[in-house]
Amino acid sequence: LPSVGTFPLQGRGPHHFQSSPFLPPRLAGWFFMQQAGTGSQANFYAGSGTSTSHGTISTGQTNHTDRSLGSLSTSTASYAIGIVFINKTDQNLNTIDITATIEQWRKGGSGQKNNWVFKLKTGIWQGIDTTGCSPFPAGNFSSVHFTAGSASLNGNLLENQQRISIHLEGLTWKPNEQLMICWFDPDDPGNDDLCSLDDFSFKAERQISRPWIDSLRPDSIQSGSFLIRSRINPNGSKTQLQWEYDTLPTFTTKVPVVASPVFIPEGTDIAPVSGQFHSLSPGKKYFIRLLAHNEAGPTTSETIIVHTSSLPAEINIVNHSIVN
Repeated sequence: LPSVGTFPLQGRGPHHFQSSPFLPPRLAGWFFMQQAGTGSQANFYAGSGTSTSHGTISTGQTNHTDRSLGSLSTSTASYAIGIVFINKTDQNLNTIDITATIEQWRKGGSGQKNNWVFKLKTGIWQGIDTTGCSPFPAGNFSSVHFTAGSASLNGNLLENQQRISIHLEGLTWKPNEQLMICWFDPDDPGNDDLCSLDDFSFKAERQISRPWIDSLRPDSIQSGSFLIRSRINPNGSKTQLQWEYDTLPTFTTKVPVVASPVFIPEGTDIAPVSGQFHSLSPGKKYFIRLLAHNEAGPTTSETIIVHTSSLPAEINIVNHSIVN
């Protein structure tokens, strides 16, 4: 990031760092934009926390090359900064980990914390499009110092820093899709604080574990049939399902029953599953369980007991002739 200067920009953005007037080699994928406010042109400048001007800011001590990327919002313009990645693997990635140091370079003096809101999204789009981003509150951060009275701060000092660590599971980031992560800096009441990101680290991977099976719930119990329902979390991997029943608790004479659906696809969160049991004997006790298997291994549900209903008693009426 530049250590000096103010850079003229056209419009609110998004502006990314791989085009003029920015060409830093280590900021591929990073962007910033004016996301609200009355102004029509985003600002970008290098500063040390002495200015109250809105903008995305290359923060650091004057003329020092050690920089961080931050924002200061006003009613004229509030900002968002972020980065876009592309999944170049051949797998769905479902877990991301982010760490960063948050440096505070200015205390606006409003008397209340300023908040940066973390959002993300996956998919395929053109350019930089922050519409449709989903909030993830665990990635939010706030200013460290927020008492009354404005002051510039040295964000390189430990007392003006905080460390954030973000762990997100259950993501479905498909091959060749983009992942956008960004922090939105709204205009908070009063004069805003200036915080910035440094020492940013990102990791994405595919994590799987054995399937999770919810409790089994019987329904529609008849003399010769019943329905069983449950829910499945495949935990990151395609999962195959099958029901079993037996009249013995040991399942030594078990009978398989096709599950609906038979497979839960990778990337599913929690999905319903059911099994229809037919051709049963009336008034009988049956032991039921559900089997789920993915590449991490098998899971067997709890065993439940279901009693089919008994047939109603038959009454035979015989007509007799009465002879007087």
